[in-house]
Amino acid sequence: MLLARLLGPRDFGVLSVGMAVASVASLVADFGVSHGAARFLAERRAVPSGLRQVVALALRVKTALSVASVAALWGLSLFAPDVFAEPEIGPVIRILALAVAGDSFMQFVAAAFQATGRIPAGLPMVLVKSTSEFVLTVTLVLAGTGVVGAALGRASGYVIGALVGLGTLFAVLPRVGTNGEEGHGFDPVSTRRLFTYSSAILAIDATMILFNQIDVLLVGALMGSASAGILAAPLRLTAFLQYPGLSLAAAIAPRLARAPDEQRPRADTLMAGLRAITLLQFAVLPPVLLWGEAIMRFALGSRFDDSGAVLSGLALYVFLLGFGPLVTMSVNYLGDAAKRVPIAIAVLTLNAAVDVALIPVIGLAAPILGTSLSYTLYVAAHVRLLERTLALPLGSALGTVARAAAAAVLTTLVLFLFVGRAPQGPWLLAALLGAVGLYTAALLAVGERAPLRALEAFRERYRRR
Repeated sequence: MLLARLLGPRDFGVLSVGMAVASVASLVADFGVSHGAARFLAERRAVPSGLRQVVALALRVKTALSVASVAALWGLSLFAPDVFAEPEIGPVIRILALAVAGDSFMQFVAAAFQATGRIPAGLPMVLVKSTSEFVLTVTLVLAGTGVVGAALGRASGYVIGALVGLGTLFAVLPRVGTNGEEGHGFDPVSTRRLFTYSSAILAIDATMILFNQIDVLLVGALMGSASAGILAAPLRLTAFLQYPGLSLAAAIAPRLARAPDEQRPRADTLMAGLRAITLLQFAVLPPVLLWGEAIMRFALGSRFDDSGAVLSGLALYVFLLGFGPLVTMSVNYLGDAAKRVPIAIAVLTLNAAVDVALIPVIGLAAPILGTSLSYTLYVAAHVRLLERTLALPLGSALGTVARAAAAAVLTTLVLFLFVGRAPQGPWLLAALLGAVGLYTAALLAVGERAPLRALEAFRERYRRR
């Protein structure tokens, strides 16, 4: 958000396009190995020797792939200035090559901690990366280095974060899986087996990275960098809304991994997670629908007023963002990543087709429509996969959906009548806090008792301390 303010729409658009190009090369750096290895780590989380073998193999593969990814990005940087008619995009991409390599190792470290039930161990890596990236980026941009400095700050943060993460992993690994269980009949994971499973995840990652960037790339090519910045700003802002789903997925999905002698896992915890994310995501809808322009102006300044309509238009996509991580990671840990490939291809095809056909006609409304339709297909298809694999009792969640939807409608009506559509500055922050309280009250009014159960669980945990 701060970068968008400091750089402005044009330079922020250049940075966004550069990161979109870098994301393509990140496929080479990861090759699906992070999440592929995580599945095998989760299966062996009680077997120390198995954990160490998988980690050593994955790091060797990651090192080779990272070198290849940096080379690929340097090659891409030679043609990018001509394609996007922006001379600064070449050095931006070359600098971001380091960010791609660092991010690749950070992805593996985070996946390893998640799979082995040591999620808090990844906190130092994230904090150091975020802090160093923020400080260096802002310092360099304020020093007058512009978009190149922004790219350098980002790359430095990822490299520093990767070093901290790897150091933490090596320190924590000897203490993981020490409950004395060495059974379950596990064989060592070969490079071929790792690549076989990871290749399915690679195909998915490739299509989903392109899905996440295709709108910015096509708008940048067809409408210019400024329009790409107007679109990219709310898309980056909505990324924060994935965090509840990511948190639930990190806690729930690894439990679905099975040892060879284990039966199909129970679906109770996953259903509880789906109900929780339903309640959370409906809370987001009223502010996004009513105050899109006010949110973007508060976050990024008046130069991004046009991004407000984009944010409000993406309301359906914003709602579904919380579900994506939970359902996709659950399928991965079940060992069914290959079944996700046709879904990802269909989603990318639909989004690209809508963009290409409609951007010349309706402008930025095209990526809004394409993203919303295709991500709806994405989430629905994964829920269907889980329903068939785990026999999910989805009907039992209909009551939660109905009550949450009713509460969201009530909240939207009250906010529209008494707050309006343009709260500014501190009033917007107060309105957002009030919206949360109002939505919670509306949930209780329509008979949803989840907030009371959550409060009681918190009190019980506090009493135990």
